[in-house]
Amino acid sequence: MHTPSKNGLAHTFMRNAEGFLEGTVRMSATDPAAALHHLAIAVELGLKSWLLDRGYEDEWLKGHIRHDLELALFHANANGLPDIPKSTAGFIGRLGLVYQSHGFHKRPTFDPTSFLFELAHDHIDGILVSVRRRTEKTRGS
Repeated sequence: MHTPSKNGLAHTFMRNAEGFLEGTVRMSATDPAAALHHLAIAVELGLKSWLLDRGYEDEWLKGHIRHDLELALFHANANGLPDIPKSTAGFIGRLGLVYQSHGFHKRPTFDPTSFLFELAHDHIDGILVSVRRRTEKTRGS
C-alpha cells in the first residue's frame, strides 16, 4: 500500500520534466536524437512525479520502473492517471524501446527523423499538464 507523498520530490521531478521538455522542438532541428532523449526523460520524470505523489518511494521506482516508460505509464494509470490517447501511449511505447536501450545516439538502425517533433512534444506536454493538475489538486495548491 502506498501512502500520499509528504515531500517535495514529486514537485522536483515535475519541474525537471518540464525543463527537459522545454526547447525540444527547437533542439530537434540540430540534434534530433538529443531532442528525443530529452522527451523520454520528460516522460519518465513526469510519470514518476505522479507515482511519487501517490506515495511510491523513489528507491522502489529506481529498482522496479528504472527507464521503462511503458511500465511507468501502466503504474500511473493504475494509480489514477487519466486515460491518455492511444496514440500517446503508442508513442511512449516506441520512445521507451529506444530509451531503455540507450539507443538515441548509439543504434545505427534508429532514425530520429521518423518522429514528428511537434506532435511528440504535444503528446508529452499533454501528459505533464495532466500530471501537474492532478498533483496540485491533491496538495490543495
